[in-house]
Amino acid sequence: MEQANKDRSLVSKVMDGLVTGIVEEKYGAILPPQDVLSKEFDVSRTVMREALSMLLARDMLDVRPKIGTRIRPMSDWRMIDEDVVNWRFRAKPDPVFLRDVIEFRILIEPRASAQAASRGSAADIAGVRDAFEAFKVIRPGEPGYQEADELFHTRIVVASGNQFFQADGGDYSRRAVDR
Repeated sequence: MEQANKDRSLVSKVMDGLVTGIVEEKYGAILPPQDVLSKEFDVSRTVMREALSMLLARDMLDVRPKIGTRIRPMSDWRMIDEDVVNWRFRAKPDPVFLRDVIEFRILIEPRASAQAASRGSAADIAGVRDAFEAFKVIRPGEPGYQEADELFHTRIVVASGNQFFQADGGDYSRRAVDR
């Protein structure tokens, strides 16, 4: 069991390293062969294969015979995935992606607010109110602004009781203000 957790952790580290190289355009359009990547990351081919398969499952890579492992455009990446969202935000600023995140936020947050008002417990509503009071006294750019904004929007999404908003909308909302 402990070895399985260690392997999973190693796969996650390798996957994160690969993604960092991808978003920083270290590899260009085609990844090096698995054996080269395995040596670069000092891991077995099995670990590398598992890390690559996780990126394939997120539509980030495309394997083609005689061509190799092609890096797909970021617009093809599976977006409803917390890791993918985080990786997209680590990439070079992309105004179209940021616009899409803000539009998503504009679509989700009013509905989440309505659901929070009708479904939220007294404690949920008090938490939203407290977060809003703290948020409204801080101006954009001041220390603590992003944290206050994140807390306010997170409390709304949590109070909505909607698990899809909590799983997807919350992360997009939080990350939009970081840019």
